[in-house]
Amino acid sequence: MEPDAASLLRQDPDTTSTSDKSAACDAQAGRMALWLGRGAIGTQVQEPAWLGHYSERDDVCYALIAGKAAVTNGDAPPLVVELWNAFEATLLATSTTDGREDMRRDFCRIDLAEKPFTSCLVADFFIRQHLAN
Repeated sequence: MEPDAASLLRQDPDTTSTSDKSAACDAQAGRMALWLGRGAIGTQVQEPAWLGHYSERDDVCYALIAGKAAVTNGDAPPLVVELWNAFEATLLATSTTDGREDMRRDFCRIDLAEKPFTSCLVADFFIRQHLAN
């Protein structure tokens, strides 16, 4: 039985110092962006941009990944921003700056919540807070 793609991404960093963890985080965020750019989660219409951030406070590697997601109705693709726990390969939050109500409904969410759908303002705040610490 072959492992799924997410299990291949899950890695425990072999690091002891903050600078080692930060470097490992950047590398893992790059792997996440590459994985997502190949359409493993959703079809991307361009290679995603990414940023790795190691939070000492949370002892977590966050990957911020931004790209344009393809839509099936022929509309312009929205810019979608995702916050991931990079070493666990888990999606934490998603947001978009797209003004269309259907896009905001589809892409504004905090995946840790019992009811994940929320406003884009709340999702943006959640993402900023996790990248600031």
